[in-house]
Amino acid sequence: MQDFHENTTSGHLKISTDVIETLTTLAISEIKGVHSLSLVKGGNLKLAGLISRSYAVKPITVEIVDDVVVIDVRINIFYGASIPAVAKEVQTAVKSSVQEMIGATVSRVNVYIANIIF
Repeated sequence: MQDFHENTTSGHLKISTDVIETLTTLAISEIKGVHSLSLVKGGNLKLAGLISRSYAVKPITVEIVDDVVVIDVRINIFYGASIPAVAKEVQTAVKSSVQEMIGATVSRVNVYIANIIF
């Protein structure tokens, strides 16, 4: 698991990617047009070449490289919502929330529309 690290004058700060995922979820939950986060079936994973098991891609993934954060979100939106407008609002809200709460630089918020809900 990658974590966000920061050295302060009084010690070391370490923030789990789970915290970033939670902040992302809360920011998305306030956006009109978003129905839900989406678990996407990822395919089959072969274990030791013998057993095949299905796996799912998490709706929010966080990557941290050199204390710069990249967030991928997979969402379902309501039918009739403007996809570009909702995606832009998700990007702005998530980036703002994470940067304000933990002080990290968020370089990208990638939004994947998984489904439209009627």
